[in-house]
Amino acid sequence: MGSFDHGILNVPLRKRGNIDAEIDRYKAQQAREAKSLAREQHKKWQARQERIRAVNERIKALTDEQVTALAPVLGVHRRSVRKQLRWNASINPSAVAKIIEELEAA
Repeated sequence: MGSFDHGILNVPLRKRGNIDAEIDRYKAQQAREAKSLAREQHKKWQARQERIRAVNERIKALTDEQVTALAPVLGVHRRSVRKQLRWNASINPSAVAKIIEELEAA
């Protein structure tokens, strides 16, 4: 157990400082930090959602020939290629974008 500082116990309460004000400042600081962290996380989430939307637009723009070429690569039926790509885009949009870029380059 911690030891008491008897020097402080002998100081009158009015001269020790206001513990409630210190607690309020601490809580306010914690709230500001939590709000700042939440803003940063929200910005990251928004950026990710924008990347996913952009990749989904590129998936919609695929031609039937491109879809047919991707079917054996993904190991799915031709009719399931776009669905598989959208699902993968929700997990890793950059990987799907890379696949589409390679397909367009070929």
